[in-house]
Amino acid sequence: MLFATHASSKCQMAGFNECKWWGSSPFCGASKSTPGDTDSDGWLFVASTRTKNWDVLCREISDSCCRDYGDGCLTGYKRLWCHDSESVMDDNFGVEL
Repeated sequence: MLFATHASSKCQMAGFNECKWWGSSPFCGASKSTPGDTDSDGWLFVASTRTKNWDVLCREISDSCCRDYGDGCLTGYKRLWCHDSESVMDDNFGVEL
């Protein structure tokens, strides 16, 4: 099942050209993917608030991505995806596995 979600503004993490949070507050959605999965466009699922709260997660990710998280979720959870290539087109954003 695919979930159409919103990707927020870009944040930076070491080893990646760009990262984005998927899921819009207050209804953030969900994903079949788990951290470590890579989608067909080369995006790596880095982290989520599915099993860790924001405070814990922010100790594990960059300050940039922690600040970019935005508002919390009433339902679902946010997912952080990163890419190490600038070849991904913006029109691919919005659908995740």
